Amino acid sequence: MNRNDVQALESYYEHSHMRVIHADGEKSTKIPLHRGLRQGCPLSPILRGFVVKAMLRWLDFKGGGLSQGEVVTNTLCFADDSTLITTNLHDMNVLLACVNCYCQWAGVKINMGKTEVTGYDYK
Repeated sequence: MNRNDVQALESYYEHSHMRVIHADGEKSTKIPLHRGLRQGCPLSPILRGFVVKAMLRWLDFKGGGLSQGEVVTNTLCFADDSTLITTNLHDMNVLLACVNCYCQWAGVKINMGKTEVTGYDYK
């Protein structure tokens, strides 16, 4: 992205806030948002796409994954859900290390309460 676009996005999100509507209909004072994307904002899926696409490219570069003919994939994604796919523990550890490193770099947090690990041995 060019610098002007980045500055426009930064200023759009710089003073983001939310309010809570109480049972009696009263609104709370403004609560500043310091992280994440605005819920319901039309830009949110686009911005999230930038972040996720960068991680997916890195994971694709690392390799590993499941082969279907000539196609090899190590990730499946839908909306804000992602699945890592490998055929062995070593490749999975490589991908998990990449995800961890990327999340630290990008300031992304994985909700471990919504995270699952499943292993299958079809041999």
